[in-house]
Amino acid sequence: MEQTDALRAAVRDVADFPKPGILFKDITPILGDGILLRAAIDCFVADCAGQEIRKIVGIDARGFLFGATVADRLGIGFVPIRKRGKLPWRTESLAYKLEYGEAAMEVHTDAFEPGERVSLIDDLLATGGTAAAATKLIAKAGGNVVQAQFLIELGFLDGRAAFRPSPRNRSWSIESLCLEQCRKKFWHLLYTISATFSLAFPTIGSPCAKHTMSKFNERRTRNDSTRSVTFWQYLAGKI
Repeated sequence: MEQTDALRAAVRDVADFPKPGILFKDITPILGDGILLRAAIDCFVADCAGQEIRKIVGIDARGFLFGATVADRLGIGFVPIRKRGKLPWRTESLAYKLEYGEAAMEVHTDAFEPGERVSLIDDLLATGGTAAAATKLIAKAGGNVVQAQFLIELGFLDGRAAFRPSPRNRSWSIESLCLEQCRKKFWHLLYTISATFSLAFPTIGSPCAKHTMSKFNERRTRNDSTRSVTFWQYLAGKI
């Protein structure tokens, strides 16, 4: 089994966490296995080759787990992007929109030399909103994002579309170790509707969502070669 296949197989889906209606992408089995953790870091490091990266940036909080280790391997610095109010010194801040409100992230003003080449690392690329905001914040603080790397990418959400080339570099790359695509468009649409309804009306909607989930999995089982992503994973990307 190739490294990426082993990593994909180790990601654990946890239903109804951290709230009902969400299937959480749990990466702790990877973190708890020395061989898999090393494989993930090896892949991140390999993707940095030839990029002349000078800083690794991790997004609060799971991006720290991989980013700091990659920086250590490369012998370069690590920069944390944190939620508002968590950094102790002077910061640059950027507010960005979420599906149900607004959030803000910060980075220290002295984190980057002007134009310093940066690789951004996080665990999950879903719709791309948080990571895209991070690239804008890095640019605001003087860094130059030339690459973004993710352990997991939910490809059907097309999170890459949220990214735009940096004004300094119009050919930067986006890499992911575990790409999950959704090919069952009809069942995905149906499940999206039922799962959304279950969040708004749990008593009525939850049985409907569970039934649709069962039918979805039946179709997926009949074709093991097709990797499908449900609306649960879409919602997991919002956390």
